[in-house]
Amino acid sequence: MKPRFQRNEMVQYKGSIARFQSWLFDIIAVDTSTGTQPYYELRDPVWGVRLGRVRESSLRGPHDQ
Repeated sequence: MKPRFQRNEMVQYKGSIARFQSWLFDIIAVDTSTGTQPYYELRDPVWGVRLGRVRESSLRGPHDQ
């Protein structure tokens, strides 16, 4: 499956970790080796917080409504 987002894009986190919901993150890695939905590694540009193995369905990009 082709990833919707690419490395260095900024996305909004909409996943299950309430503390980080709606934070903006830079994508620092994309893992497509699973064969299904891609996983992303994210980093907050201000605080440096990292989230690993985030599903594509937990992200919202600038082109999403």
